[in-house]
Amino acid sequence: MTFLPQFVSPGQALLHVLLLLGSIFAVIGFTWMNSTASFVTRVRDFINCPTRAAVDGASHQVWCCSALEHAWPPNGSSAARIYSEGNSKLMS
Repeated sequence: MTFLPQFVSPGQALLHVLLLLGSIFAVIGFTWMNSTASFVTRVRDFINCPTRAAVDGASHQVWCCSALEHAWPPNGSSAARIYSEGNSKLMS
């Protein structure tokens, strides 16, 4: 609230003007924060609709299949052996 004294003219009642300006600042801040919270709540409710569960399930399946593919490559070689061969090539 250090910015408020610059709006008080010399000779004015300091306490009354600062209380008025501080009150206005508090009401604006309160209104701004409540409207932002209300908007975020509505967006959250929109995102948490039933289709979110379907999207989450589908993405889970994609990640699991991707992990299995990397753990057991189609040519029968293990991921650990491929990793160790890659490191030995780097070391030589």
